[in-house]
Amino acid sequence: MIRILVLLLAVVTGVASYYLMKKSAAFLPLLKKETATESQQFIERFGRYYLIIAILGVLAAIFNRPLLSIGFIFFVLLLSTLFSLTFAKKMS
Repeated sequence: MIRILVLLLAVVTGVASYYLMKKSAAFLPLLKKETATESQQFIERFGRYYLIIAILGVLAAIFNRPLLSIGFIFFVLLLSTLFSLTFAKKMS
């Protein structure tokens, strides 16, 4: 059961990665104080980070080790928090 949930979280993270890398223009009107290229690079960089985490999640689901699964969930939460706080700072 945990394996399925970890794989599902990896898929959701992969979809978020795709959206951040390919549809970064949707976020540009929200960001202020910077040029469009700097903002786009910021969004695409976090998209690549999410892709790396998604690949690690698939590996954690394949190997089915509790420590890998907990580590994957921890890094997803950490990256999401970092992205949210940085994005909020760039919005204001």
